[in-house]
Amino acid sequence: MKHYSKIELDRYLHDDMNILLRVACSKHLKNCEQCKNSLSELKNDDQVIEQIRQGIKLLNSVPHKNSKSSDCGLT
Repeated sequence: MKHYSKIELDRYLHDDMNILLRVACSKHLKNCEQCKNSLSELKNDDQVIEQIRQGIKLLNSVPHKNSKSSDCGLT
């Protein structure tokens, strides 16, 4: 059985695959635990990346004091 690469599965996940390949991949995923697991890992990776992005947005929205050398005790 031919397994899909993580690159191919990532393209499938993000709808970046032509319809014929997408149908074939979808059919393959119904019966292939290895590819299902790889796709699940990619979904988890996407969730972690989104959480990091949200954390960065939150940090960027918090007002920061101007950092001057005198603020941290340095002269």
